[in-house]
Amino acid sequence: APDVPPESITSEASLASLGIDSLDRIEAIMTLESDFNIQIETKDAESCATVQDLVNLVDRKVGERSNT
Repeated sequence: APDVPPESITSEASLASLGIDSLDRIEAIMTLESDFNIQIETKDAESCATVQDLVNLVDRKVGERSNT
């Protein structure tokens, strides 16, 4: 994973600007799935361009899990 200063991680930051490549993205998604007990489809993960996109996706998936 890239060595990113915490102050540069904002909701508006693009994943690319944080140095997150496709392998980092896969690792992050796998960690989020495990930590939050959710399943994230590849197409959903690929549509995330910013930190906020990831937050919104996880929030939606946790909400879906809670409603089942």
